[in-house]
Amino acid sequence: MKINWLWDSVLGENEVRKILKDKNNPRFYIYASKLLSRQSDPVIVFDYIEKGLFINTWFKIRLYLEKDKWIGEDKLIFWDTIYNKLASKDKKQDYDLVKQELKEISFLLKQLRKEHGYSQKHAADKMGVIQQYISRLESGKGNYSIETLCKIATVYGKRPVIRFI
Repeated sequence: MKINWLWDSVLGENEVRKILKDKNNPRFYIYASKLLSRQSDPVIVFDYIEKGLFINTWFKIRLYLEKDKWIGEDKLIFWDTIYNKLASKDKKQDYDLVKQELKEISFLLKQLRKEHGYSQKHAADKMGVIQQYISRLESGKGNYSIETLCKIATVYGKRPVIRFI
């Protein structure tokens, strides 16, 4: 049996769906907290709110829920658990993506060094670092700061370009 969680709303379901797609809408948190307080089925909830949006707004939604005197602690614990499960999956995906990016950068660094005919020691001397650092960067075990990327680019006559896509 499907529960009409909008029983006291003057807005129709389509209008509420639009609100729940935009966290900047002034009524987003009101309707999100109403939805979570009245539904215990994540399938229904995530039909209205995208999982990523839920993850990004959960703590503020929770504040709205805590103000509602009808909400029991069990409901908050339930949605906290859902949040934690989704957020940990999201973090693992982010970690895997970063790991892949580091591998690609490492491959490019090694390729650039070899194209210039440099040994790791020669490249390290030009950058003012030790050879082991170059080895770590090229094996994907190092972490790149923007400053480091700029030093590397200068040594190879390049300039770094950072894009968010």
